[in-house]
Amino acid sequence: MPILLCVLCGFAVKAVSWAYEVKDDREVTSQKPVRITASQLSFDRLRGLTLFKGNVKATHQDVTLMADEVRALSGNRQATAEGNVKVSDPTVPMSLSCGVLDYQDMMDLMTAHEDPLLTSLDEDGRPVTLKGRQMEMDARKKTVQVHQDVEIIHEWGKGRAGKATYLAREDKLIMEDDPGILVKNGWLTGRRITSRLGGERSVLVEGFAEGTFNPDGSPVSPPGQAPPTAKPTVSPTRVPEPAKPGKWHF
Repeated sequence: MPILLCVLCGFAVKAVSWAYEVKDDREVTSQKPVRITASQLSFDRLRGLTLFKGNVKATHQDVTLMADEVRALSGNRQATAEGNVKVSDPTVPMSLSCGVLDYQDMMDLMTAHEDPLLTSLDEDGRPVTLKGRQMEMDARKKTVQVHQDVEIIHEWGKGRAGKATYLAREDKLIMEDDPGILVKNGWLTGRRITSRLGGERSVLVEGFAEGTFNPDGSPVSPPGQAPPTAKPTVSPTRVPEPAKPGKWHF
């Protein structure tokens, strides 16, 4: 059962929330707390609602959440953050920004809405950017699932899909639901595309794999002028679908 402790310190409010879990062997252990600071705190006893407003900062282990306000309901380990929401995890590193974010299980599971944007770095220090309509972050597994109208931007090119899963620890990106990647000299499509972003970069295309390349090796579209769905500006050379998953290195 969560316990909320609030302390007034000058003009700021600090709160620490503890939760307890029962393991399979019935041993009761305490989880690490969520610490919240804000300019103002109000508590509605009848509704069981705690409202943090102004420069809200919540931390849990390696994850930090910042927002204009956070609403937390007592007893269900859930809360909603709104306004200039930003979640960061320096251990990956990974940063998520959005307009509204719901979290549960002491900030271990978070769902981002309203123009969510994920930025990270691959193992070589190159930026990775993902956009979509909704994102689900698992702070323990260091993974993010992106849903609907997914866009990916990386040094190797651009991608789009209906769903994408970013595995930060493995430096891997899995794209599904009509995925495609626009690389420097070609356009790759299939049912499922797995890309390793750092080190030995590679792309694995599975299920109805198809590649479209320009004969002279030039880009299929002028950089920055066409979206990933654009068709090549010159006559392409089509690669027949292989019997086994195709793998390309760039």
